[in-house]
Order: sequence, then C-alpha cells, then structure tokens
Amino acid sequence: MKSRIKTDLLSWLGFICRSSGILLCWVGLSFSSAQAATDCTQVTQISQAECETLVALYKSTNGPNWWDSPSNNWNITNEPCQWQGVFCGDGHVTQIDRRWQNLVGILPDLNKLTFLQSLNLTNEPYSHKNLTGPLPNLSALTKLTFLALDNNQFIGTLNILFFPSSLQSLNLNSNRLEGSIPNFRERLPNLVSIDLGDFNGSNSGSNSLTGPIDASYFPISLQSLVLSNNPLKQSLPNFSSLINLTKLHLSRTQLTGSINLSFFPSSLQSLDLSSNQLEGKIPNFSKLNNLTELSLGGNILLRGPINALLFPQSLRYLTLSGVPLNQPIPNLSNLINLNDLLLDGTQLTGTINSAYFPPTLSWLNLNENQLSGSLPDFSRLIYLERLELYNNQLTGSINAAHFPTSLDDLELSNNQFTGTIPNLNNLSHLIYLSLSVNQFTGLIPIFPTSLNSLGLFKNHLSGNIPLSLINLTNLNNLDIGYNHLNTTTTPEIHAFLEAPATKILIGH
Repeated sequence: MKSRIKTDLLSWLGFICRSSGILLCWVGLSFSSAQAATDCTQVTQISQAECETLVALYKSTNGPNWWDSPSNNWNITNEPCQWQGVFCGDGHVTQIDRRWQNLVGILPDLNKLTFLQSLNLTNEPYSHKNLTGPLPNLSALTKLTFLALDNNQFIGTLNILFFPSSLQSLNLNSNRLEGSIPNFRERLPNLVSIDLGDFNGSNSGSNSLTGPIDASYFPISLQSLVLSNNPLKQSLPNFSSLINLTKLHLSRTQLTGSINLSFFPSSLQSLDLSSNQLEGKIPNFSKLNNLTELSLGGNILLRGPINALLFPQSLRYLTLSGVPLNQPIPNLSNLINLNDLLLDGTQLTGTINSAYFPPTLSWLNLNENQLSGSLPDFSRLIYLERLELYNNQLTGSINAAHFPTSLDDLELSNNQFTGTIPNLNNLSHLIYLSLSVNQFTGLIPIFPTSLNSLGLFKNHLSGNIPLSLINLTNLNNLDIGYNHLNTTTTPEIHAFLEAPATKILIGH
C-alpha cells in the first residue's frame, strides 16, 4: 500500500513539474529524493538486520558513485532482493555480486548476513580507487563458499581465522597483503581454488606474501593455486600429493633450482613457472599428459635444446620467451593441438620452415632471434591470427599470398626485407601491421580498411602520400617517417594528416 502511495505521489510531482516553474520542480524532486531512502523497518523480503547490513555496505563503499547507481535501486526501494547484484532465497540474502562497480572505502561488518553463500566485490584491475583497510573477519558466515575481493588494496597479514571452513573459492589477487602464507589445510579443508597472485598491470597493488610452502599447506581438494608475484624465495615445492590440482601458477615468485617433474601431479593442466631463476635443461613434460598450458618464459638460466617429444600432444599454449635455446627452430608439427607458440628472444638461428608448425596455430611469436633467409609461405596455417617476426635478419621480398587471410596482427619490422610492399587487401581482418625499419622501396600501396595501426617508418618509400590512406577510417596510428615521400600534399591528405583522432608521424 505504501509503495502504491509513493508511486502516485511521484506521478503527481512529475505532473506539477511539467506544468509549473523550475522552483516548484526542484522542491518536488528534493522531497521525492528525501523519501527515496530504504526504510529497513518496513522491509519484508529479508530481516531488518540483513537489510541494514546491505545499506551499510552501500554507504561505506561510496554507493552513490557505483557505476550502475542509481538505477541499481540500492538504498532507494524497500525491496532489497530486487537490488542489482543481490540474490535472495527463503527470506535471506544468499549472494552479493558488486564486481567492477567502483566500490571505494572500508567494508562494514557483514556478519549479520549469516546465509550468504557468495560475495564478489572484485574491483576493476586498472582502478585507482579501491576497497581498503584490513581484511574483514567473515568467520561468522558459515555458509559462505565463494569469496572474491581481488583488485583492491586490503592490507595486513592473511589471517586464516577470518574465513569460515565452508569456503571453497578464495580470491585475494592484487591486494597489498604481506607476511607468510598460512597453512590452509586444517582450517579451510574444502578449498578448491586459492588465488593470492596479481593481475599484471593492476593499479591496485601486489601482494607480498612469503614462503616457504609445500603441499602440506593446502587441502587435498585443491584444484587451482595462483601465487604469482609473491616472494616465495625457495626451490620448487613438491605438489605431487595434490592429486586434484589442475592449475598451478608460480610466476615471478623467485624460485630457484631445477625443475623436477615428479613434483607435479598428473592431473595438472596449466603450469606457469615463468620469470623465475630456474636452471638446468628443460625436462620432458610429455608425462604430464593432461597439460594444455605451459609457461617457462623469462627463466634465463634454463637451456635447450627442445623438440616436440618433450611436450604432450594435449598442449595448446607454450611460451619459452627469453629462454636461451640456442638452436634452429625445432619441428613442433606433432603438437596437433597447439594454438599459441611464443619463442621470442630464445636465440633461434637458421631459416624458418613453416612446415614445422602445426596448422592449429593462432599465434606465432619468433621476435628477437637470429633468424635469416626469406619469408616462407604461411598460408597453410589457416587459423593464424598473430605472426610476429620483429628484429630478426630476414631478407628478400614479401608475398601477400603467403599469409593466411585470418591474420589480424603482422609484425615484420626491424628486418632486411627489400622490394615493394605488396597489396595486402586480401588480409581483410588485419588490424595491426608493422613493416618499419626495413629496406622497402617504391610507392605506398593500398591497405585493408580494417587497419588500426600502420607502421612504415624508416624504409626507402617514395612518391606522394596516397589518397587511399583516407579510406582507412579505423586508423588510429600511422608512422611513415624517415622515408623519401613527397611532403607536398593535396587538401584531402592535409586534412587527413591533421585529424586529431589519428596519431601520425611523418618525420623526414
């Protein structure tokens, strides 16, 4: 009944605003706004205590400036189960999902939400404003199974007593926690996922949790463990007893010593040991026959050589970036499920044989090696989207027919290519093209209109800047500097070069 009266009152105020002056409109709207706050004593969907906790969450975390306010109905209506991101069951709040909504401030006491099963207060990774203060004590929430507080700025130590034993998923990625990593096994025996790592490039911060750790710290039920960018400062732990583990990410954790494959359970699917101080020969990973992702890049003390027999056929993603392999490109064509292959900066030598790559590839990165010879025909790699060959010693001309039409990123800069640049209009999905710092001659050709970035810097191109560039309506970056181009332009080209939406560098 009260809701009906309120609706009629707002309708009446709207009529008055349309038919009267600005002053009365302002008074009416101010009156309606004052009446809009939630009255928890009148709420029937959930208990008054739960309602007051939701209102406290709203007020404590800058609710009026949440991205979806005020349309989310928080602290406006007396029906909290209809507020955006609030889910109820049997007269209680069971889930709160306010991820990526610009929550700022210190969390209030949430322990009255005793039926809460899921709490997601994840912030955006590039946000400069986040939730702060020490981690909240949620031990009274005995039904809580999912907790995500990542990309915030929670500080202090990680107190295991703050979480209920019911918890199954804990995400504290990209905060400012410090101290030693606690033993989760006894207190939180139901955990299947722990993420204490960081999101690369996050403005929120990075945890600084220390080791040493081993498998005894974690429950047998664990399936996913992410500790990236925490200073463990130890040799590789033995996780073989975690028989349900499928994801293990320990990048940038200051691990030392060799890689012992007996330390990993056969269940493992994703293994990231990148950017550590691991050393020795790359071992045979083929026994981990469920492995789909393997990241060893940035371990400059590891060494090759490698071949397809070292890896399981299940592998979809392989990065060895920066590992000094010191060998010709290996034949990896037997890795029939491989999608992404990153071998940049691995001191590869010799020529490129495109038959050495499986036809499933979507990303091939051979940047910054000592590869030589002409560019082979990649057209058989019909799923290839990114081809990166920056900073090698490749020579000869390039043939448009040698690239698959699926390409959206082609990086051939800093080589020794010669001849004219071919018409690449057949590459209708191409977004990024860099041919800079080569020895191309002749005129600037026609390029596909899909291009967002075009680099032709430091070649020997000549002639006029062509009118065809005007048709590149998606272009945001164009670098044609340090060529031999005619700087006398038509009015159309002049307007194009002056367009504020395009970053254009002409140089000499």
